[in-house]
Amino acid sequence: MSTFLRSLLDYSPLNLLPLTPPTYASALSIYHALCITLPIQLSTAFYPTGKTSLPTLPLNLPGKPAWILMELVSPLLTTLSIFSLHPRSGPSVNLLTDLTTSLGSPQARLIALCYYTHYTYRALISPLLNPSMAPMNITILLVGLIFNAFNGTMLGSYFAGIDGTIHNAPSTPRVLLGLTIWATGFAGNIYHESILRAIRTSSPKLPTPKQKADMSKEKDTVVVDGRVYKIPQCGLFDYVLHAHYFSEWVEWTGLWIATGSGWRNPVLLFVMFEVATMLPRAVQGRRWYVEKFGRAVVGGRKAVVPFLV
Repeated sequence: MSTFLRSLLDYSPLNLLPLTPPTYASALSIYHALCITLPIQLSTAFYPTGKTSLPTLPLNLPGKPAWILMELVSPLLTTLSIFSLHPRSGPSVNLLTDLTTSLGSPQARLIALCYYTHYTYRALISPLLNPSMAPMNITILLVGLIFNAFNGTMLGSYFAGIDGTIHNAPSTPRVLLGLTIWATGFAGNIYHESILRAIRTSSPKLPTPKQKADMSKEKDTVVVDGRVYKIPQCGLFDYVLHAHYFSEWVEWTGLWIATGSGWRNPVLLFVMFEVATMLPRAVQGRRWYVEKFGRAVVGGRKAVVPFLV
């Protein structure tokens, strides 16, 4: 596997790797600018995937394979970026050993382990566990592929020590604090996604007219485009409607704290970009819940940040 991945670096456009330090610095500035997507997304409700997918929109793709493809690009480019900055000097052993050797410092290995753990769940385990996923329009897939390729390249270059900051180990208390926050967010993400998954599993995929009539009597259940939706309960869902979003922000914030790096750090920039793109979706999602279920059923639940937003 390691040999195959390294061989990909010989083909365009991957032969543009590795990034040079000046290119990496310029890309960090671009990353900062990407946060302008917040006001852009707040100005439109168009987001054709998930519960806001549009079944009649042209070029819709099956949700599960489209999600897996979109998300796997990030760890793939991360791995290729690490290998490109550390060409192999001897025979390949296996992917894990080659990665460990290329990362160099214990600090880089620890941060990368958290990163790969996250994407193993996000790109593979989570979608494969889901009983179904709503269609994803090809526009979402293409934008996601481009961003994930960019983000994976930036994170891989950072993990590989392109600017040296990943190897400057912070104090032990800061690392422990960051990893505790990361683990709490990661566990929270899994827990709250399991609640959503249980709703999908327990609900009929194509409810009969009688089932629809029975569901219409339940205040916390609606049927939209043949799919059953309920107000999620338990955990942070008692306070917000997108607890899994909030948990992911906590997770990545913890990882940034553990790195000990400053503001020009792609881990922090990823947190900022996630907030910039996911906050509008959460706000729009709350409007969707109010529209479908009514204000009385939604109650005092916020969109994503408990007691605030």
